[in-house]
Amino acid sequence: MKLFYAIDIPKSGVKHLLNDTRELREDYAHFSWIPDANLHITLHYIGERSVHKIPKIVGQTEIALFDVVPTHLYAFGLDIFINSNITIYVAFQKNRTIQTTSDRLSSIQLPQKKRSFIPHLTVARAKIPSKQQYLHLKKKLHKTDIDLDFPVTTIHLYESIARPKFPLYRKVHSFKLSR
Repeated sequence: MKLFYAIDIPKSGVKHLLNDTRELREDYAHFSWIPDANLHITLHYIGERSVHKIPKIVGQTEIALFDVVPTHLYAFGLDIFINSNITIYVAFQKNRTIQTTSDRLSSIQLPQKKRSFIPHLTVARAKIPSKQQYLHLKKKLHKTDIDLDFPVTTIHLYESIARPKFPLYRKVHSFKLSR
C-alpha cells in the first residue's frame, strides 16, 4: 500500500478555494483540476509499505508528534511548479511547526528522494504550455486572490489507491496534535 502523511483542508476552506478559483477553473477548464475530496497538503510521502508495517509506522509517528502543538496555516496566493507537467498550487506562509512536523515525519521513514519541504496545496495539473501561454497563466495566478486560512489540529496517515483519473485516498490513522 502507498502511504503518505497529510493535512486535510476543512470543508469551509475548500468552499472558499473553489469560489476564489472559479474564474480560473472556467478559463482553464482543460486543466486537470483536483477533485474536492482529494485536496490536502502532503507533509511526507512514505511510499509502498506492507500492511503489516502499519502498527510500527503508527507507533513511530505518535512518538515523533508527541509534543507538536496545533498551528494555523495562511495561504498567500497561487503559483506553479514545473516538472514534466505544470502543477498549480496554493502557496502558504512558512510555518515553523509544519516544517518541524514534516522533518520529523520524513526522519521516521526513509524518503525515496529528500526534497526541501514547501507547504502547498495542489489544485490543478496540465501539460507545459507555450512560453506566451505560461506567462499569461502566471499573470492570472498572481492576480487571483486566495482567502484561505485554517487551524491544523490533526495529521493524517493516508493510503493512496490508484484509479484511472484520480487516486482514492483512504485514511489509515489520524494523529491529534497535543495542546
